[in-house]
Amino acid sequence: MESTTPPPIRIAIIGAGIAGLTLANALKTKNPSINLTIYESRLRFSEISAAVAFGPNAFLARLVEMLPGDVEVQFGKRIVDVEELEGEGMRMRFEDGSEAWADAVVGCADAVYSGKYAYRKVLSMKTAIAAVGEGLLNRQMFVGKSGHVLTHPINNGNALNVVAFRDADGVPWKQRQWVVPSSKEAVLKDFDGWGGDVVKILQLVEDPEKWGLFDTTPARTYNKGNFCILGDAAHASTPHLDAGAGFAVEDVYILSSLLTEKLVASASDLKHAFSAWSQIRRPRCEELINRSRRQGILLELTKEEGFESGEEELLDDLEHNQEWVWDVDLEKMLEQSISMLDISKEDDAYPPVF
Repeated sequence: MESTTPPPIRIAIIGAGIAGLTLANALKTKNPSINLTIYESRLRFSEISAAVAFGPNAFLARLVEMLPGDVEVQFGKRIVDVEELEGEGMRMRFEDGSEAWADAVVGCADAVYSGKYAYRKVLSMKTAIAAVGEGLLNRQMFVGKSGHVLTHPINNGNALNVVAFRDADGVPWKQRQWVVPSSKEAVLKDFDGWGGDVVKILQLVEDPEKWGLFDTTPARTYNKGNFCILGDAAHASTPHLDAGAGFAVEDVYILSSLLTEKLVASASDLKHAFSAWSQIRRPRCEELINRSRRQGILLELTKEEGFESGEEELLDDLEHNQEWVWDVDLEKMLEQSISMLDISKEDDAYPPVF
């Protein structure tokens, strides 16, 4: 007697950054039977960690350590095309000429340049206080025309993280990498004419990193059939709300909770899960892109049409945007998405008769 057990669902994850690795770990926890393969364009994990804008690279390293042994990771695989072929699954084509197949593909990479960049450097707190004062023991923000500088203590107050944001004045980001080396001279030139404390801080910055800031145009949908996007691929945003990686984790929580054995019995159910996930996540994620852009405008005292703020209004707007990030009920969002998934599967099983 032949077994009626369906074959394991095969899911390909494109990108081994925060979103891709978090998704892989979550999926194998909630549905161990899923067959997972991660495809990454870079040649090793160490190259990825240099381009992840999420605090210490130790976080990414921890995600790598957590990967189950049965999750395959293929490096040097830059995706060029994904095609869904009826009855055959999803065909992926890579820049090196190779192909791969899966039941579903989840894209977790790529974004577009936002027109802004930032210099980043970690300084000795003792040295920074000697130059500026003990006010640096608290998080500080210096705002000015077309730029702003953020400082905050890290490493239990022993070091100072300095991030200096700047508008690119229409100059495109031509480097392939999101993070490139820069110089103290470049930083001081970009912030020429700023106040004394800012200049004193930036004069301590030797060999900073220059980070391109990327976001994306809101998409009409995050899925098509058995293909979906999440994290930066769906809603890359500038870092002005410190929410990009956090939203990717929110994405993963909802999607992995929809792809359990109970809710997704076979590959034919994947499109319903992806559709439900897209419908429930897209409004909040689009709002993140817009609010983060506006936060950058507020911090850099840039006027929009009909927009001018006094100091009190500026502070209120900044605080309100940040509170919005934290004010989310993920359990309610998951409950709604499960209902959407069930309705979608039922409609597919019993199509209307005309």
